[in-house]
Amino acid sequence: MRVVNAYGISSISRQERSKWLSPNLLTAGIADERFRIRELFAHLNLAGYTDRMSAMEPIDISEFPLDHEPIEAWQAIDAAASARESEVAASAGEPSAPVTTGYAEFGTIAGADYGLWEMSAGAMRDVEGEEVFLVVSGTGRIEVDEPSQPDVVLAPGMLVRLEDGMKTRWFIDEAPLRKLFIAPHAD
Repeated sequence: MRVVNAYGISSISRQERSKWLSPNLLTAGIADERFRIRELFAHLNLAGYTDRMSAMEPIDISEFPLDHEPIEAWQAIDAAASARESEVAASAGEPSAPVTTGYAEFGTIAGADYGLWEMSAGAMRDVEGEEVFLVVSGTGRIEVDEPSQPDVVLAPGMLVRLEDGMKTRWFIDEAPLRKLFIAPHAD
């Protein structure tokens, strides 16, 4: 089912997308949501469907509505998976809500896709695609497992670059964490 919100941006439910994705892509654990959506759009011949943002038509990215869906099973991690989170998890003693993400791609310009992505409070793992993003709201951090490097603090105004293939763990404290991303367009 294709849904077009008030801004004219298309979104398709994860369940609907999964019907169109190749089994190899799903079992390979590829986490780049943009890649999966582009594969679906190519299959449905909707390649330019999300190119709805036109020049001089601003979008309030802090208020833009995003539909959230639960993360996939392979992405789930216990918040205590981070040494820094163990104390928080132990003191909380309450069951946490399921982690969800929301996404909207606004279009392509000069060979790069751009859009919004956000995550609810909690923790998840991911395998990154090449992108640069600006944190719009929320706080947290990214722990990079491969290649090993220092944690990345996430707060409004932080500009972050991720490289293709990085294995990360996201820990979001103040939610939702919302980012405006720019990523290479895949043909």
